[in-house]
Amino acid sequence: MVQKQLLKDFSTVIIEDELSKYQEIRYERDDSDIALYIGYNREPNASTSDLSWFIVKNTVADGAITRQQLPDNGVQYKYSWDDRATYFT
Repeated sequence: MVQKQLLKDFSTVIIEDELSKYQEIRYERDDSDIALYIGYNREPNASTSDLSWFIVKNTVADGAITRQQLPDNGVQYKYSWDDRATYFT
């Protein structure tokens, strides 16, 4: 059975089974160890500067994730992990 995760702010469904196909996942965490940014890439050991990442941004308040955001330009695998903060307003 395929499980789904709903990103409520965008009514977007990411199929977790699809995420398991990624070879590399990166996290930027805050001081509480909560992931602020999560990046996915299909290539193992992908360069963080490659324009081949899909990135999600989490907003945290009082130690809990209150919002999950997709990049302003939508769900695409064309982002650089190094520039992750620039893709969200």
